[in-house]
Order: sequence, then structure tokens, then C-alpha cells
Amino acid sequence: MIDDEASVRQMLRHMLERAGHEVAEAEDGSVGVRFYREHPADLIITDILMSEKEGSETILQLRQIHPQVRTSRQNL
Repeated sequence: MIDDEASVRQMLRHMLERAGHEVAEAEDGSVGVRFYREHPADLIITDILMSEKEGSETILQLRQIHPQVRTSRQNL
């Protein structure tokens, strides 16, 4: 999951791990893309409005790396 707010990442991590999912997190799109290159994921949840790299730009870059990547945008 990619979100620039630590509290949002913590809440989502807690919910997803309780549901039995393995979760990795990144504090911005640049970190998320670098992490994905080394550790591809089945699903990427990203915030859209972030200060470092916006979610839409991150999604486009991830889709260039892996066109079939599934993404979910959150607007919290």
C-alpha cells in the first residue's frame, strides 16, 4: 500500500492483516515503485493525492513495469 500518511497506512495494514493478507507499505509513489520492482505484489492500494509523487503518476509507472498490475485508488 502506498500512502503518505502514516496513520492511514497503519489503519489499512491492521485491517488487511486481520483479514489474513500480507502487507507491504511505502510512504510515497517513488518508494512504492522501487519496492514493487524488487517485490511484485498481487494488488497495490495507493492514495491519489500525495506530495512526493501522486497516485495516478505512480499507477501509470507501475503499469509500464507490469501492464496487468491491479490497483485500487483510495480517497480518504
